[in-house]
Amino acid sequence: MSTTIKGHFSCDNSYAVYQGDKDKVDTLLLQASNTLASQIFQGEDVEFQAEANHYLYLIAWSDDSVYQGLIGTFSGSQVINTGDPRWKVLPTKSNKTTNQFPTKEEINNFIQLAADTDWVNPFVGSKNVVTGHPYQAVVSNIPAEANWTWHDSGKDSRAKYPDSPYVPFAGYNHDEFLIFRIPIIEMAPEMNSTTPNHGQEAKCCCNQPIIVTCCCKEEPKPVPEPPKEEKCCCCGTCIFEVRLQRWRYRSGKPGFMDGQAEIKFTCYVNGNMYNYPSTNGSWLALNKRKGDFPTGWRAADARVGIVEVRCDGRIGIDIMTEMTEVAKKEKGISFENGEPYGTSDVSTVYFECDQKPNPVSQYVRLEHAGNNSEDLEIEVEYRFSQISSCSCCGC
Repeated sequence: MSTTIKGHFSCDNSYAVYQGDKDKVDTLLLQASNTLASQIFQGEDVEFQAEANHYLYLIAWSDDSVYQGLIGTFSGSQVINTGDPRWKVLPTKSNKTTNQFPTKEEINNFIQLAADTDWVNPFVGSKNVVTGHPYQAVVSNIPAEANWTWHDSGKDSRAKYPDSPYVPFAGYNHDEFLIFRIPIIEMAPEMNSTTPNHGQEAKCCCNQPIIVTCCCKEEPKPVPEPPKEEKCCCCGTCIFEVRLQRWRYRSGKPGFMDGQAEIKFTCYVNGNMYNYPSTNGSWLALNKRKGDFPTGWRAADARVGIVEVRCDGRIGIDIMTEMTEVAKKEKGISFENGEPYGTSDVSTVYFECDQKPNPVSQYVRLEHAGNNSEDLEIEVEYRFSQISSCSCCGC
């Protein structure tokens, strides 16, 4: 006997959904990557037929920056949300990049090598409510009772949820990719029966003193009335995206052997941190041309934060930029006082739904540590875009 399993879920950032059994994954149902906040808060549907011995597998990994998490609701005859203790997760320590999907063979290798004790309880975070952290937004078509979940490797020393920056939901590689799973029998417990009539006691409907075989038909269960459609008012929230759009040279020099600067930025958006470039150990090279540094703009186009705004309100967030020169990467220089760095002034940006804020430019100059000869100044520009309209709520 099979049953239909339906679900709606979201993952920040990449995921693959499989059907399998306790020892392996078999059928790939879907796979994708969410690179925009609008995709994260919209979510994804899945539906499939399953047998009693099957498992649902959710393979998940992040881009190791800003935020990360998994949330969803799944049902057969019963509803199981993420955050339920019947979910388990297996960390693989085989990190992937966006759209770099592990093969079925790779996934099964980790499953087959895992001991029972390697499958651990996921870290449970905020419910799917606008007051939750760190997302402070609702994923559509997922009940408020569902929780954001992830695996906590214990390697990120920052403050854990519910304290900011909300580890393990703050950007970090927690031994990803992660293999979440749950037995189908938890969503369809009636499939666990071993009797022909699926566990229901037979009732005799004949009481005469003759030998007959006569059984009552099971009375049909009352069909529940469909929920009444409630009027919806746009009294919820909208979502804005904050992007480090571009940067350019303004003045100064990076110090010793100043024909090239090797720089990286750290963007702070309302207390949350994002590194650009995001890959560990990488930097941006600024080279001289015809004896001087070029002053034209260079593209970044990196998402550094999301902002949720009440439809009837206004919110202000603080943005600050830090720049570091990674001289030892190219020049082989290490400084006794540490790498040269500098920090911009703080800009406060105000958000209202359906009103796009103007771009914000910040100037950041090397003025700390190093050997006191670095005074390179860079201009960075942030841009903002509304990526979801005001969500509705019952009135």
